[in-house]
Amino acid sequence: MSSYLLSRVGFLPSLGYNVLMKKMGKREWYHQICPYIILGAIPLTSMTAELVNKAGVRAVLSMNEKFELKYLTPSKQQWMAMGVEQLNLPVTDFVGNPSQQQINQGVQFIHDHVSSKR
Repeated sequence: MSSYLLSRVGFLPSLGYNVLMKKMGKREWYHQICPYIILGAIPLTSMTAELVNKAGVRAVLSMNEKFELKYLTPSKQQWMAMGVEQLNLPVTDFVGNPSQQQINQGVQFIHDHVSSKR
């Protein structure tokens, strides 16, 4: 099975499983790993207010494929309207790896926001 097909076929069952685990209290959707950095799953639109208002998120680095973000998360413009900068570096789910360029871009994005305490 190609990685393209695997990522698309596996996405919704995986998302459904993780949403169910969160609702059952068996899983957290995100964790603060150090000041100014939260690591978590796909930032669903239904969680946006919590992320921005309670967790103080001001920047989102997403490693999701574009089809994963299209209907489930705020658009780049919607993030911007909430005062959040969003960078998407798409990586194929389950089997993909970020390129060296994506890693460098992501690290720079995180560094810039942590340095400015945003």
